Amino acid sequence: MEGIAIAVTAGRYKGRKPIEYPKLWERYYKMMQDGDISGVDVMKILDLKKTTFYKLINQYGEGK
Repeated sequence: MEGIAIAVTAGRYKGRKPIEYPKLWERYYKMMQDGDISGVDVMKILDLKKTTFYKLINQYGEGK
């Protein structure tokens, strides 16, 4: 933790890169919002883990 704090103050530590949205994210997100498909199905189709899926949901909601 001390090393990270030093790197942050020096401007060398940027943290983890943000997760990129899958190619068909908007299409399946809209379908999920309309109730045509479940979140579990979207996770399977786009091959996402549960935590990644919900991070994307939260990020996408904030961006709108």
